[in-house]
Amino acid sequence: MLRLLITDDHRMLAQGLASLLTEEPDVTVVGVCGTGPALLERLADPAQPFPSLLLLDLHLPGGPDGLALLPTLRRQ
Repeated sequence: MLRLLITDDHRMLAQGLASLLTEEPDVTVVGVCGTGPALLERLADPAQPFPSLLLLDLHLPGGPDGLALLPTLRRQ
């Protein structure tokens, strides 16, 4: 089972992808985040399931963008 976390600042796109991918039998969307800080907070929460795959927008507002987050995410 693939646990997917979507991070994109375009809410309609992120929710549409989540809706579409939820229909796949081997995919569970474990969350949707809209900013880099929200993503880091979500990943640090031990009560939330850890994703096996992250769909990451490279151009995020409100802090580090997706490209800047990659080194941090790789260490996790």
